Amino acid sequence: MILSTSKGTTHCVCHVPVSAYNDLEEMRTGLLQDALRQIMRMPEYRRGTRRITLETDLQSMPLAA
Repeated sequence: MILSTSKGTTHCVCHVPVSAYNDLEEMRTGLLQDALRQIMRMPEYRRGTRRITLETDLQSMPLAA
């Protein structure tokens, strides 16, 4: 998953069990949760020197193939 903003880009290798999700929306949410889990483990976020904010329309963004 690639998360981009005007301040930078982060690449995360996300994993979710496909069989655990009923549709694409649930899988998208699972992938996003895994990306956020990884980002929250980064030192700059654990120390509180950086913050994560999400756009309200994030769920409407398409997944890249």
